[in-house]
Amino acid sequence: MKLALEGASNSSLISKNFLFDLPYCFGSEAVVELTKQADMKICSVYCPGSNGKCYLLKYDNKKDKVNPVRFMCVNISPIVVTNGDTCDDSKQDSSGTTYNLVPANPSVILQNGKYIFSSSSLSTSGTNPSLCIFSKPRGTQ
Repeated sequence: MKLALEGASNSSLISKNFLFDLPYCFGSEAVVELTKQADMKICSVYCPGSNGKCYLLKYDNKKDKVNPVRFMCVNISPIVVTNGDTCDDSKQDSSGTTYNLVPANPSVILQNGKYIFSSSSLSTSGTNPSLCIFSKPRGTQ
């Protein structure tokens, strides 16, 4: 997931299809969250060399009694906005299946399912580039 997010955020020409499927043994309460941090201490621990802002994947599994929360740095520029104004509301894959933009308030919650990660570049209005995260509605083929 980390590599797919990084690849999509680095080029507006690349869309990454991604199947996120945590095994049953992780339990139904496992959640992965993409969040943008503005805390210099947290960013310096997980993303050494960052300027005090960074993107982290937060893995939270209440079933894990030893280490229920884990973080991983995602190398995305801090000027990138997740699901910003330059993202469309939906996107179709090569088979014509429609994927909907995932709500981002302020982070993106990722659960088992199919996703498309893409980016939109800087616009002439001066808005920041966006990493757009789309998910396939449950129950569709």
